[in-house]
Amino acid sequence: MAAYFDIPSLRILVHETFHFWQILSMGFLTNLALEIWLSLIYFEKTGETEKYNDLQKKLVSKDSAIGFSPLDLMECHARFWDIHVLGPAKVKQFEQEPRNYHLVPADYSLKRPKDAPWTGYTGDVFDATMTGASYGEPYRRALEQWGSTVAVVMFPMASYFALQTPNPIKAYKKIEDMVRAKVSIRGQINIHEQWRKYFGEMKEACNRIALEETGSYLVPGWDVFDRSKLIGLGENQNRSYCLYNQWC
Repeated sequence: MAAYFDIPSLRILVHETFHFWQILSMGFLTNLALEIWLSLIYFEKTGETEKYNDLQKKLVSKDSAIGFSPLDLMECHARFWDIHVLGPAKVKQFEQEPRNYHLVPADYSLKRPKDAPWTGYTGDVFDATMTGASYGEPYRRALEQWGSTVAVVMFPMASYFALQTPNPIKAYKKIEDMVRAKVSIRGQINIHEQWRKYFGEMKEACNRIALEETGSYLVPGWDVFDRSKLIGLGENQNRSYCLYNQWC
């Protein structure tokens, strides 16, 4: 919709939708959401706020060696898909315009994907748009460590799998080393083909790294949903996530 109707505020909806899918697919963020739920229940009962906040602290804790936090990695990963879906020009245009949540589409006939305006872009433009944001440090580092072509293929997978571990930054550093040592992608590429090519190998490698570095295999979000006692129809359980379980 943001691409079809040129409404800047809809870019926010696109971005927050990516965060929603991150919570559904990345175990660290799923556990974080459930910890926040548990801390809310505890606060309502006791008025205390300092319990059940370990993951919330870990989320914003920057690693001195790598220069960013799990929050930075999560936001940078979401921005990657913002730009990939909407294009750098559209994202930059929306960021420069004031958010007006009362705007309406100027032309309701623009309803189909084929009607959405689209402008091609180069890798240099993509990289500049990725690193120009406040959460751009993870991608700046990916460019320095891997180069532009490897980064555009590997960064979304590296961050996706790192955020499926109890310690995303510790896992990411090891994944980063593995990619730098073993992955070489040159010339013009089709990134969709490259993602499909490397996804299975990356999952296996990241699973080994997760176990070595954190003592746990990769944990997708739905795995957390399936096992958590905080999800259900009980008084202190999260009913929204219970609906997710029933649907999926």
